[in-house]
Amino acid sequence: MLQENEDESEWQEYPKSVFVGSAITTEQVAKRVAAESTVSPADVRAALTALGGVMGDYMAQGRSVKSV
Repeated sequence: MLQENEDESEWQEYPKSVFVGSAITTEQVAKRVAAESTVSPADVRAALTALGGVMGDYMAQGRSVKSV
């Protein structure tokens, strides 16, 4: 999606979500991460649950969250 920047009269690109198929569940993600690591599905699930809350808190503060 493109949007004109009023200050600089330049176009900027903004990503648009596109969904393909059905949503993946946290359980499915946990099982796959566990299969590809030495961490148990329960530990992965706990970390993912905590991550969602932490990211939500930072985003509510107006902070961006990026993967390194």
